[in-house]
Amino acid sequence: MGKILFIGEKREAMADVAMAIGDPAIVAPTSKTGREAFHKKASGQGYIEGEKYLFCWAAGHLFRDLLPAEINESWGLKKLLKSPKDYCMSQLYGAMKKIPQVEGKSNNTKKKQIGILKKILSRDDIDLIINAADPDAEGEAIVRDILEFLLPKKNQNIPPEFLIGHPDFHFECTAS
Repeated sequence: MGKILFIGEKREAMADVAMAIGDPAIVAPTSKTGREAFHKKASGQGYIEGEKYLFCWAAGHLFRDLLPAEINESWGLKKLLKSPKDYCMSQLYGAMKKIPQVEGKSNNTKKKQIGILKKILSRDDIDLIINAADPDAEGEAIVRDILEFLLPKKNQNIPPEFLIGHPDFHFECTAS
């Protein structure tokens, strides 16, 4: 049996998921310093791997929409439009694309994380992908973009599922 890959938005969130699941190769589930141990193991490598589970995360939004002017110079906002019909840009609907958000010095982390995710998603031992991002539109979009742009064709038969409500991962909150 292969591994289950969890993809989330942030390393901190993946540390919490790892603690809840309790893969002993990553952290002892009852350890008070489990989160710190996770961060120490994950520091600088962009993912962490246990016996059955693999945890990886984005570094925020890794992809961005192309601006209309990047698709067609005449669609820029500096052009004076003559009528309300000019504002529709119906050709834009089919031309919208996303690109990696790696321009500039501050995005070196994003560039590195895209490479790590691409390598992990290409592995042959991944049986299941769990979207463990925040349960909102933004979190879902971050993981969906990762899978759309980085999941190789050979692994597109792996079913992505959501952590929230997944029958194999049930977490109960208890009052202290």
